[in-house]
Amino acid sequence: MKWKNYVQSWKSINLENKISRLVICALAFSNILLVAAVINQNSLVIFTPPTLHEETAIAIDSASEPMHRAMGLYVAGLIGNVTPHNAKLVKESLGPLLDAGIYTNVMKVMDDQILALRQDKVSTSFRTISVEYEKKSGKVFVHGQQIVDGLIDSSRSLKKTYEFIFKIRNYQPQITHIDNYRGTPRNEEWRKAQEKK
Repeated sequence: MKWKNYVQSWKSINLENKISRLVICALAFSNILLVAAVINQNSLVIFTPPTLHEETAIAIDSASEPMHRAMGLYVAGLIGNVTPHNAKLVKESLGPLLDAGIYTNVMKVMDDQILALRQDKVSTSFRTISVEYEKKSGKVFVHGQQIVDGLIDSSRSLKKTYEFIFKIRNYQPQITHIDNYRGTPRNEEWRKAQEKK
């Protein structure tokens, strides 16, 4: 009697072990698939920047149009409003946003301009009129009114445009192109008009 119970128990334990092995293999395989899916998935971050009233999205290597416009507005506001007292802070704030390819040149130009601002005791302020994103070229144009106040001459005002190209690297916006000039944005419409002349 005891022998029959022993044999029956032994067979059920072996059957249970075989089934458990199959289940464990299936679970291990599903875990491998899940890990592969998680590793290959890029996150998409959606948020509302303080300079815009609409949602914007940023992925590991790209961003939506509102994000480009918001970054352009932020950087133009940063570098367009400089006094001898905040010039160092502006430079320190801009540095981490610059791509390595333009970092050295931009920092040298900023050093020269900061020195001139301090010597001449000049302050600048920038009032944005429009922000435009040109998808074809990837450029952001921030057009506005630049006001320069100094001790030597009175306040003077001029139309100015800041031009940027932002690339997204690891969710971090980087400035790969920066320019500023007097007048209206040199967008595709402006370039076509110049070609006709």
